[in-house]
Parts: sequence; C-alpha cells; structure tokens
Amino acid sequence: MSKLSDLPLTERKLVKSTKFARIFNVNDKYAIKSISTDFIVAPHNHEVERSILLKLRSAIEESSSKDKGAIHIIGLLDYGRNEQDEDEVELLFPYYPFSLYELMRTQYRQSGHQELNKKFNPYYNLTTVTNEEDLPTRTKELIYKNYFDVNKYAYKYFLQIAEGLQFIHHNGIIHRDIKPQNIMVDVETDLLKITDFGISYDTQNTKQTVAESPERKITDVSSSIYKAPELLLGVKNYGYAVDIWSLLILVSQWFQKDTKMISTTGRIVSETRDDFYIPAIIDDGTQDGQNGSDIRLLLSIFSKFGYPKVLDWKEVSEFGSEDAFIGMFGEQGDGKYFKYLPDEEQLEQLKVLLPRLNEINDVTIRDGILNVMAKMLVYDSTKRISSDKLVSELASLKA
Repeated sequence: MSKLSDLPLTERKLVKSTKFARIFNVNDKYAIKSISTDFIVAPHNHEVERSILLKLRSAIEESSSKDKGAIHIIGLLDYGRNEQDEDEVELLFPYYPFSLYELMRTQYRQSGHQELNKKFNPYYNLTTVTNEEDLPTRTKELIYKNYFDVNKYAYKYFLQIAEGLQFIHHNGIIHRDIKPQNIMVDVETDLLKITDFGISYDTQNTKQTVAESPERKITDVSSSIYKAPELLLGVKNYGYAVDIWSLLILVSQWFQKDTKMISTTGRIVSETRDDFYIPAIIDDGTQDGQNGSDIRLLLSIFSKFGYPKVLDWKEVSEFGSEDAFIGMFGEQGDGKYFKYLPDEEQLEQLKVLLPRLNEINDVTIRDGILNVMAKMLVYDSTKRISSDKLVSELASLKA
C-alpha cells in the first residue's frame, strides 16, 4: 500500500480547489485530498470524514463476495498531515480521471439554437461604444441533445450505485451528498466508485452523534437539485432515504432528451464546462442562468408531482417546518399528489418526465427501472424504498 510520504510534493498537480479542500493528481495514479483544519464549517469535519473512510476500508477488507457494494466505494490508501503545513490533513486515494458527471456531460452534442429577444436596456448608450466588442450581442439559446447510451449504462450504473449505497447504509452511514460529481468512473473496469464523504453522517459514531444529534441533524446538506424534500422542509431526524432521493434525481438525468444553454456571444458553450447544465425531472432555477435555490426546487417538485395534505406527511407535521408548509401551501394539499394516483397513472405520469426511457430495448429492464423509480419518488421518507429493496428489485430484473 502506498504512503503519502512516498509521494514527492513536486509530483502533485492541482486538479480542483474549493473553500474546504484541494484535490491533487499524482502521476495519474493517486489522488490527494488536502483539507484545511483551521476552517471547519459544519457539517464539514475532517475527523469524521477520516473516521468514516477508515471504517469503510475495514468493512471492504472484511467483505465477502456477497457484499457487491464494497467495490463501489472509494478506497482510502493513507492519511496524515501535510509535510509543509500542519494545518492541513491529507487523504490518499487511487486516482480516477473521470467522474460520472464528466461522462454524462460529454454525451451532449449541440443540435441547434434559437435567437432570444433581448429586452431593451434604456441605460445602454451607443455613444460610449468604442469598438465592436462593446456592441450588444445577440443572445442565443443553444440546444444540446443527450446521447447518453441508456442501453449500455442505465441499468448497470443504476444497480452499481444502489449497491454502493446499500453497503454504506449497512455500515450505518448516510452519505448526504450523492450526485454525479461524487461518483468516479473506473474506465478500465467500467465500475463506479462513490466518493467524497466530507459531509457524511455516521449513525454509529458516538462523537458525531453527540455533536450532531440524530434528532437534530443539519439539513443544509446535499447539493442543488439532489436535495430531498424532507431536507427542504426542515425535517432534522432524516435518515438513509435522503440518499435514495438523490439517486432518483441522478438517474432521471440519463433519460432527458436535451438541455439548453444561454450564450450571449452566439458561440458554442463547451460541454466540458464545469457549469454545463444537465437537466433532471425537477430543477432549482439553475437552468434559467440564475443561482439555484431551495424554494425554486421545492416549487418545481410540487409543480411536477403535487403535494399532499399536511396530515399525510407526518414527518413534516411532527418534525419539520409545518407552519411554513401550511403558510405557503395550506393544509389540504392540491389534490394532485403523485402518490394519491392509482399505480398505473403514477407510471404513466413518470414516463412522460423520462422521455428517453423508451429507448431501452429490453422491456423487462425498462419497466423495472420505471417501477423502482416510482417507489423512490415518495415525499415521506419513511415510506421511500430502502437501498436493500432497491438492490433486490433491480437485481431481480436480470435474475
């Protein structure tokens, strides 16, 4: 096993930098996550992250062939302090050059565009124009078609991520940030690896459960569109089901037909851009070129799938922001809640929001994916399908 001390600082190449960590590539073989310890903002905690990674490493080493999810978890190779900066903790992993997000976004190709009418700006003074670059530009909405191979990847990747979640859930861990950016692709084996446990919650770690009570967990977790409804409505005693919702939204992205990007220059927006927008069955406003928001996300969820009577969503009425919910939406629901519909109507409604699902040739796989996604699409997290049942139902499709 390689050690951090064996890797010269001169061989590190900075890949990514955030306010919480820096990621380095070492000779395309290792990845180093360097975390500053003098800037800790909950739920980020380097000690908990290291503890979880060590726990998972032990579980992986002790796993049997029946624990199929073990191979879908990033393996911690080593950890220690930065030789030049004692305020930084470092974690050593195998290096994987591509994330699932990078794979997904490179499957988009520009297929057309349309001109957008710009609103007249009364403050724009033509007399101030000194060169061509200062002239107003035509704004275009560029359309990119999704060529993600759903026959090759959809079932296989869905099952792999579900197995990975089952493994971490069996070890008492809620990931809390499942998204394609946190899933790496091993291009040699075509295996996915769940990574980044920086804000994860270990239900069996006394130190963490004391600092962050199981009944009062931090709800500012998960990212953008992948955030579960219970988090949006302040339910603090949430559990593993937040990961299941995140996976639902991720999988829905594979079955969208196209995406639109705004270009004020008329030039092509590169699909390699970090902010390239990959749509899902819901949105948080990011697609409109704005910063996404939780309220936009909640409104999007409710506009697509309706909302129930407050008494039918007990975790909100008993543990969440019931007053806020009633203030915005009332007590009686809108009569359109997805789960009030007969099963067949649920499937038909969901199918419309997954336009590329019909491209899957295997009818058993296609119908099976639709069925389990409907079981994931439940607001009350206590009734959402578990990772155990999700894996069981997906695996049975090829039994």
